Amino acid sequence: MSYLVAKHFQKKGSVALEIDKNENISEFFEKLTYAYIEVGIQILFVGDFSIYREYEPVTYVNSKKAFEEGIKTLNMIC
Repeated sequence: MSYLVAKHFQKKGSVALEIDKNENISEFFEKLTYAYIEVGIQILFVGDFSIYREYEPVTYVNSKKAFEEGIKTLNMIC
């Protein structure tokens, strides 16, 4: 499984959206990267969360819309 992940550089937690290997999400990835990098949120791909403890706790979502909503809340989490 692969995930598109959003994480604030300075805060705990992340939001993850499972992606299908055949799904083309490059435009979605690029749009989000440019929209949120200036507020300290990184967008990246992760294959295995067990080796990336810095992203915990992870909130899993099941749609692009929920992923975008989750990103907006990352800036508010302390």
